Amino acid sequence: MKRLLILLSCIALAFALCACATNGGESVHGNGDLLISLVEEEEGTPDTLELPSFVMLPEPEEEKPETYPFTLAVGDAISFGTYNGEPLKWIVSSVDGDYMLLVSQYLIPCSQVNRMFDSKTYNSTWETSTMRTLLNGGFLAEAFSEDERAYIIPDALGDLVSLPSKEEVEAFTGDRELLAARYKDDAYASSWWLRSEGAKVGNIAYVNGRGSVVEAGMPANYTMGVRPMIWVRIPKV
Repeated sequence: MKRLLILLSCIALAFALCACATNGGESVHGNGDLLISLVEEEEGTPDTLELPSFVMLPEPEEEKPETYPFTLAVGDAISFGTYNGEPLKWIVSSVDGDYMLLVSQYLIPCSQVNRMFDSKTYNSTWETSTMRTLLNGGFLAEAFSEDERAYIIPDALGDLVSLPSKEEVEAFTGDRELLAARYKDDAYASSWWLRSEGAKVGNIAYVNGRGSVVEAGMPANYTMGVRPMIWVRIPKV
């Protein structure tokens, strides 16, 4: 009888141990499933995740060719600079690629007496004239700002401001009315100096009030009108 009780006790203990083992396996397996679930949630991308922002660079614009802001033709009138408080008006006498040759539309008083030379001389060349000094000195500084002067280019003699020669006035227009220039406030045309030497020694050629070139010229210390001439680089945009 005592042996039977011991056997039953062993059987009961065995069943108890099996039950514990079974519950323990389910518990570990359950913890394992929970760990995997947590990792999957951590490695996943939640709906509220904020992505880093990037600065979007603009697409490069197509390179545009430089163009002139206006169309120029010989004989056109334009404004450039100021003198005595009024805009300077110019006539386009020539267009050469990126440059244009301008001659003042009106006669202007560049000096009090408008003489090529202060006194009579037999060495009446443009290179040694008083007028050349006046135009490239006081007139240039007064008529054009620093920015405007940057567009003016020197001619073959190195002058930023000059006077037309006989050949230039004969070439840039055949219209005598354009050659017959006047002071802005005058009703009639007046004579004006060229930079070319006259046929007579000591004289300077000029254009008379009728628009004709007088090659014989006048003495260099005579008073006469002037039409400054400049080469200008055409502005681009």
